This record gives sequence, structure tokens and C-alpha cells, in this order.
Amino acid sequence: MNKIFANNTLLKILSFIIAIVLWAYIIIIIDAPTEKTFRDVPITTVNEQVISDRGYSIEKLSVQTSSVKIEGSRKVIAKFDSSNIIAKLDFSDVNASKLTSEGVITVNLSVSSEFGDIVSFTPSAVDVHVESTKYKDVDIKYTHSGDVMDGYVSGDISLSQDKIRVFGAQSNIDNVSYASVNIDFINTDYSAYIDVN
Repeated sequence: MNKIFANNTLLKILSFIIAIVLWAYIIIIIDAPTEKTFRDVPITTVNEQVISDRGYSIEKLSVQTSSVKIEGSRKVIAKFDSSNIIAKLDFSDVNASKLTSEGVITVNLSVSSEFGDIVSFTPSAVDVHVESTKYKDVDIKYTHSGDVMDGYVSGDISLSQDKIRVFGAQSNIDNVSYASVNIDFINTDYSAYIDVN
């Protein structure tokens, strides 16, 4: 036994074999590539001005989320969540003149990830329901929350403007009767009033 360990060549070969076995164990077993499916990845829209420039607004998407399968090392996938995935509908390549009579545009979905590789995702395209854009001037109403600080009272409240213009898909705007503003007495900075007084 002592003769084996006294021989440098045998020690080098034995060390090399052990190193290969350990390397293979780490790569193949511990950090092997794996796949994971992330459901409910939110779908975002970009470059909507392509359709808004033609007088349309997005009314709704046929689906709101995507299912994405990612491949990566076990270490990467273990730290991964759906916030690392971007699923978007890009309207820059859409021909808005090809709107169907029902007001639907089919837009291809693109998915990217800062870590791991995208294996597959569904859906591959989303039907986007669009409507004519409508503008409407509505009254502004206010509410308030909390009480003013001790030693102060609130006077008459007046808003700098009493109307606001809203716009969007016609069916949505038709349901808007007023805009609401909340005046927050709880988180108001009173230091300016204290300095003046």
C-alpha cells in the first residue's frame, strides 16, 4: 500500500480520475439542465400608438397571461420566478388597416428572459379587441381621508379645475360619469404651515 502512495504517477492518475468524477457529479447531477413551466406570466403591450394614431383604443385582450417553459441549470431555475420573463405584444408590426369587422387584431406574442432559454410558450398570438377612441369631459369630485393635525382645521376645499378630459375605448368611456380625487389629510406635510405661522 505504501508503494502505491509513494509512486507519484499513480497518485496523479488517481487524483485526475477523482477530479473527473467530482466534476461530472457537479455538472450532471447537481447543476444539470432542467425545465420549469411558469404559468400566469402577465402579458404587456408596447407601441400601442400604432393603433391610437388611427383613432382606436385597446378594449381588451383575449387572454391576460401566458404560460412559458424555461430551460436552464438547476441553480438558475431555483432562483427564477415569473418576474424574470417578459411576455409582450408589440403593435409596431401590426397593420391597423386590417381590422376585422368585429374590431379584432391578432398580434404575435414575443417572450424573452434575462436568464435561461425559452423552450416554448402559449399562446403564440393574442386577439386584441379594439374600439374607436372616445373623448369625454367629466366632473371631478373629491373625497378626503383622515383628520387634520391637532391645532388645525380644514377650510373650504376648492379644486383648481372642476372637469377633466378622459379618453379610451368607447364602451369604457361611456361608463365613466365622473373622476374622483382623494385629499389625504393623514400624510399631508404640515411643516410649511408651521413655518409660516
